[in-house]
Amino acid sequence: MSFLTRDEELVLIRQWQDAADRRSLGKLLLSHAPLVYRMARRMGGGGPTREDLAQEGFVGLINAANRFRTEFDVRFATYATWWVRSAIQEHLMRNWSVVTTGSSTAQRQLYRRVQRLARQVVSESFLPDATRRELAREFGVSLASVERAECRYFRRDVSLSRTIDDEGRAGTWEDRLPSDAQPPDEAAIENIQAEARSQWLNSAMERLSGRERRIIEARYLKDDNTFLEDLGREFGISKERVRQIEEAALRKLRAAAPMHLA
Repeated sequence: MSFLTRDEELVLIRQWQDAADRRSLGKLLLSHAPLVYRMARRMGGGGPTREDLAQEGFVGLINAANRFRTEFDVRFATYATWWVRSAIQEHLMRNWSVVTTGSSTAQRQLYRRVQRLARQVVSESFLPDATRRELAREFGVSLASVERAECRYFRRDVSLSRTIDDEGRAGTWEDRLPSDAQPPDEAAIENIQAEARSQWLNSAMERLSGRERRIIEARYLKDDNTFLEDLGREFGISKERVRQIEEAALRKLRAAAPMHLA
């Protein structure tokens, strides 16, 4: 896979790590590009494009170049494989769905295993129950954790603007969302009750004296309630006397209210 000898790899890695030589890094990345593209093809198959996965794979390759130690008794490709796979897998976990979920090492491993098994289940949409139980035992997690990883793979995000059928006659999924508007029957009942309350209030206000009506209107039927002191100055009486008149007027209104509105 690599067109570089071991000694050539070590020279390029030293020049990059010690002198930040970008040309050396570029040669190292170019020689290992087939590794990245091969893993992007193997780990793709839905969600992010292979081009996106390859870009993330090169990020992992750079991380490997930064961390590789020349005293390691392995070829750079062997060491870099883990970093490339990890970067691609992390990208898959982050971007498979707009719903953010955890991406711990255990979750990534479980998701990766579900992904491999799902490719073998070509005639079904979900894994067999026996496979779920086996995964739960292997990773030491609950069946619910396995099912969440499974749903994350099988259930893709769908736009609410997407039509339900091919012809579009059934509308979009957005059309089937519950409305926040008040149901028509409840709105009709509320309108009837509001009209009844309005008629009662107009009738009850006629029972009040002119001063009582003025106080109730100023205190309860305007956006800006008038203070007792202001009404007292208007009528030339004390604030306490205004309060007494207000309470008497409220008692008259409550006495005039029908039972279902009281």
